[in-house]
Amino acid sequence: MIRLNRRTFTLGAGAALLTLPTARAFAQDSGTRTITNWIGTYDVPTNPQRVIAIDERIDLETALALKLPVIGYSHAPVNPWVAAETDAPFLSSPPNLEQILGLAPDLILCSDWGDSEGWPLQKLRTLAPVLPLDAKIGWRANLANVSEWLAMEGKAGEAVADFDTYVTGIRDRHAEAVANSKVIALHFFPEDQTMMIRGKGSNHADVLADIGGHTIDPSIIEEGPVSMELLPDMLADYDAILYAELFAEGTYEEVQKHPIWSRIPAVAAGKVHVARGSTNFGGIYSAKFLAGEWEKVYALIDA
Repeated sequence: MIRLNRRTFTLGAGAALLTLPTARAFAQDSGTRTITNWIGTYDVPTNPQRVIAIDERIDLETALALKLPVIGYSHAPVNPWVAAETDAPFLSSPPNLEQILGLAPDLILCSDWGDSEGWPLQKLRTLAPVLPLDAKIGWRANLANVSEWLAMEGKAGEAVADFDTYVTGIRDRHAEAVANSKVIALHFFPEDQTMMIRGKGSNHADVLADIGGHTIDPSIIEEGPVSMELLPDMLADYDAILYAELFAEGTYEEVQKHPIWSRIPAVAAGKVHVARGSTNFGGIYSAKFLAGEWEKVYALIDA
């Protein structure tokens, strides 16, 4: 068998990868169970001990919620609200297959983005069994899927119950504002001077729905860009705004310079809270962080 080392990876990784064991060959010592999902039918370890999460958002957060022993993760450095939950090292971005092979994982969690460079799901399957996650179905469904595949439904249930208790507390503390106010999540794109509405289907709207809050009707728009000129009328009856500073510092400062921004009633009333961090995708920890950010929005309304 060709072994994947630094030389073969550099000169002929494609050929080397074809000879690596398939997922079914791993974790025989600790026992396996056969699962079926949209990438196939294969074996996974019943008691994984060396888990790698490819994406620091959905994949890592799902692994941590199930208390899996994570030995590394990829894509980007972990978000601040997740950092306290793990001391696993950041590996590289995009994932380095040689590095991952050297860590000898017995399980990999990888979001399914069509086997792209940052999420090379099929190549990773040559290194260890891979559990696929899907950003489009939300953190609850991803957690349910992975917990079922690993027979860890109990741990998933505990994590969800903790989140639901937290959200119920927010709803109770701001009952009138949650019931009677309209709020919305926005993000500005300076390059084309448009505002992204974070409506139905977004992480922000999903968490708001958990709280019981009210946002833009999906018949008007779900999630997408809107011309700044339309916002004063579109948002005329909104009580407060969650501004999502997603990728880099500075977009909120840019939107404040736009002549239309101050004409939005909630902005003129000072009812804007800025949530900083990568919250467009995530698992249960990002959802809990966002719930806390929505509570700050309701606190502005209650003030």
